[in-house]
Amino acid sequence: MASDPIVHNLLALDDDELTIPIDDQTPFASAVQSISATEALLCSVHDDDATDPDTIAEAQRSIYWTEWLAAIHAELESLKTKGVYEEVKTIPRDRKPVQCKWVLHIKRDKTGVISRFKARLVAKGFTQIPGQDFTFTFAPVARWDSIRTILCLAAIHDYELRQLDVKTAYLNGPLDEEIYMKAPDGFKFSSPFWRLRKGLYGLRQAGRQWYLTLHDAFLDLGFKRCESDWSVYTRHSAAGKSLSATSVDDILIASDSKTESDSAANQINAKFSTTDSGDAEWILGCRITRCRSKRLLMVDQAQYVTSILRQFKMDECNKVPTPAPKDRLTTDMCPKTADERALMAGKPYCAIVGKCMYLSTCTRPDISYAVRELARFMSNFGKRHMEAANHLLRYLKGTATRGIIYGNLDNATPIFRSFTDSDWAMADDRRSVSGYIMECGSAPISWSSKQQSIVALSSCEAEYLSCTHAARHVIWLRSLFSELGFPQTKPSELCCDNQGTVACTHDPHSHSRMKHIDIRAHFIRDCVNRQIMTVNHIPGVENPADLLTKPLEKVIHAKWLQRIRLDTDQPSMDNVY
Repeated sequence: MASDPIVHNLLALDDDELTIPIDDQTPFASAVQSISATEALLCSVHDDDATDPDTIAEAQRSIYWTEWLAAIHAELESLKTKGVYEEVKTIPRDRKPVQCKWVLHIKRDKTGVISRFKARLVAKGFTQIPGQDFTFTFAPVARWDSIRTILCLAAIHDYELRQLDVKTAYLNGPLDEEIYMKAPDGFKFSSPFWRLRKGLYGLRQAGRQWYLTLHDAFLDLGFKRCESDWSVYTRHSAAGKSLSATSVDDILIASDSKTESDSAANQINAKFSTTDSGDAEWILGCRITRCRSKRLLMVDQAQYVTSILRQFKMDECNKVPTPAPKDRLTTDMCPKTADERALMAGKPYCAIVGKCMYLSTCTRPDISYAVRELARFMSNFGKRHMEAANHLLRYLKGTATRGIIYGNLDNATPIFRSFTDSDWAMADDRRSVSGYIMECGSAPISWSSKQQSIVALSSCEAEYLSCTHAARHVIWLRSLFSELGFPQTKPSELCCDNQGTVACTHDPHSHSRMKHIDIRAHFIRDCVNRQIMTVNHIPGVENPADLLTKPLEKVIHAKWLQRIRLDTDQPSMDNVY
């Protein structure tokens, strides 16, 4: 190994040396492989305190500097191999080069063990000039509703579930614009400037260009894009049927046969260099646990919750049984003086809410109401709001491994059912909260907790607006199920616990109390008349959407968690149900 000049130079670097030597006569990849194979360079992979360095200099000061250096050279080799850039001596006078920086990240597996040191050369997209360096930037990713639906269908029908990770995905998308970038500092290149030929992480249009490239590849392989979600694809081949959801470089494939699963994975790998994880156990930070003999699947974010608690130093806190305190948050609790605002200035309130918001979006409908309430005060939060945020973290401490269970319970079939609820004028601004849960096989695949935009004058009106809010998503979900091959042949059921509202969705009852409602809110009535859905009454004690509209007592809260199959802390599926 010592004879390899790059490896020799890497090992000889001093801590204060920033220049990273490059020898064009020696391939980077072989040097990186040699480094990875050397036991003397490997550090503990169980380091829970290891964090991502912000700069190259910070990485140099860490015990993992050699691993970071190997990752940097691997990234440069990838850029060179894929033809991402060409070196140019000068750039046109009317062009301004884009700046760049290194982003370093420690990747861990589902148990929290360090699996990889990852380095990315990232363009500073904010230095790009609109109309010159980029035009269109939108790049779709799979909605979590779509991902959960595919996971639910995979559990019910015992599909093969596979996860692929495309290596250096953005580097595959060709650029349409003429873009120049300053070469990264600290390296010996023959020219100080690059002309970018393919997408680079950080460019405004890089995500879009990669999506277009991936879309063309999927069409070539016989996949059809779903119009309801442009990042979901279906395919019917001689070997079977596949459903796929794509999120940037992560590809989830559910297939009804092992042959079709292998075929789809191999064909995608032939188009792009991928890491095939085999049976899906990890997707977008969520752990997938299956018990195929019982056709059950659980998805949770235990590792993410643990990282949140550790980040905010709440990993040793006491547990509480509910996500929100009994007392509602109000604007009267906000700071009113400069001294009070200064006291809260250093508190990580917004960071806590942001972290928990992703959690509530993916796998935790039980915290959606609490997160929505906290989010109302992100621009001006006070002591009571901070206490409520810590209360939420204490709840997560006791429910870290909680996840949604999908699968064959009571002969579940791929027909979804919806529940909607609303409080009435309980907030300090008297605007009600709409909540809905849509479930398939008694487990939630979609949910929402949202404050209404107007003040409802009655509980019937508040529930009516909530039904309209849910109806729009019901139509979208019907379209998604149909495109996935599971059309809803009958009107979708929407359950509401207000009898007056149920009557008003079928006929124009109570004219004197409903005459002022905006015509757009009567959309639900049109859906019922066209037999797209039917609105039925359900007793309030049987409506799980209650979980999304108000703070609940611990007994009632626990009841709804059991009802929507979110009540288990089992790390394994072996003993579930």
